[in-house]
Amino acid sequence: LPRLQDQHPATMLIRQPRNAAMLSAATAAALLGFVATAAEAAFFLPTTTTTSLGGVVIPRRPDAAASSSSDGSLFEASSSQATIRTSTSTPPRRSPSSSSLYSTTTVDAYVPPDLSGRVAVVTGATRGIGKGIALELGAAGMTVYVAGRSDESDDASSAGGGGGATTEREFEGMEKCTVQQTAREIDSMPGPGRGVPVKCDVRDDDDVQALFERVKDETGGRLDVAVASAFQTPPGLDTADFRNDFWKQGADMWDCCHGVGLRGAYVTCCEAVPMMIDTAAAAAADEKKESKGEGKGGNKPLIVLISSFGGKSYTFNVAYGVGKAACDRLASDMSVQLAPYGVDTVALYPGVVRTEGNLAMDERGEWDEASGGMPLDPGKAESPRFSGRAVATLLSDPSRMTERSGKVAVVAELAKELGFTDVDGSTPPSIRSLKFILPGFVFPQIEKESGKPLPSFITDNIPDYLLPWSV
Repeated sequence: LPRLQDQHPATMLIRQPRNAAMLSAATAAALLGFVATAAEAAFFLPTTTTTSLGGVVIPRRPDAAASSSSDGSLFEASSSQATIRTSTSTPPRRSPSSSSLYSTTTVDAYVPPDLSGRVAVVTGATRGIGKGIALELGAAGMTVYVAGRSDESDDASSAGGGGGATTEREFEGMEKCTVQQTAREIDSMPGPGRGVPVKCDVRDDDDVQALFERVKDETGGRLDVAVASAFQTPPGLDTADFRNDFWKQGADMWDCCHGVGLRGAYVTCCEAVPMMIDTAAAAAADEKKESKGEGKGGNKPLIVLISSFGGKSYTFNVAYGVGKAACDRLASDMSVQLAPYGVDTVALYPGVVRTEGNLAMDERGEWDEASGGMPLDPGKAESPRFSGRAVATLLSDPSRMTERSGKVAVVAELAKELGFTDVDGSTPPSIRSLKFILPGFVFPQIEKESGKPLPSFITDNIPDYLLPWSV
């Protein structure tokens, strides 16, 4: 474990003495099951030879077809109880222009909650997590004000940047990532959901004020959820620059991470809260009517700040981590002042997300270096809409929403608790779960050092144990 690279927050969690001890204990407990499986295989399967993998002796059936890999290790494809994982092929490249990025699949059994009649504002909604949230709130029947810097009136060479943020296209099809496009996708869904495109740069206080004045005028002052998802890094930044020492990055990194991701979120909340307080008061009054057999009950408003595990452990660079930790504190402290008014707050932690930008890095062969080797495959990484389902599900359950007010909520852990899935029907693991850490970081290191693959009865039976937060 100490040899793992410090490129992932999970690595930092592992390397803390307390967590390393707990990880060892959890892994040891899991190995009891692995040993039992191996013993069962050895007892019931006739064997004539064995294969040793790093000191673990695995029985081979005599009829198993053994072959030698390029490094001389043996593998087989026989009993499911004692099969050694052999695939070393590179997974196919994942195109960022794929239509499946935001679409659902035939195995997706998720049914959106009924949030019709409610109003949402989502900043940074032209692509990535912000767009995924906007789409899911629209699928649940909400009127969604899709806010972002990218407008169809922009020059194609600067689409996606807005306000001069960038002059380079980050990925193919970037010019189509506009507030109008997201709104059209919401409008094309079945149900009453509606998308309202609004060009808004959260760095411009006048833009933010105008956005919420429009919402107030058009909805009669109703606002049920405000999602602050806008984020920016300095233009033209490569992977090495993003991970560079803070004294070499200078003020540009700080100003981008904090000017948009933190200050922009704060200003967004300042403009949103007065309407949300009024909405909460109306909801409380409606609840009183419902208790008397009148009305239909109220719904508490929610502020969602998109944060990340970088708020808990070192991730990417100093400015990024400080900004995300500040977002977590912003959610916590706002909750103290908003609790008497019936408005909840949450800092939402997505995992590894298959955004357009991340998929484009993978296409260019830059993802492994940029992420520290984190998986980007469906079922392991999250779609942008997975975060949207977390927000929609929380909104449909006011009591659980209030329980989490002022706290951090991990999307993958909410999915397991509340029962929603990603668009492909899967439930990706939390990045602080052994199901993510072991196959993503520990097992590859073991296989690299031993020169041999691990058996599937180990790789397929990883417990979903969560490492505790750092302290």
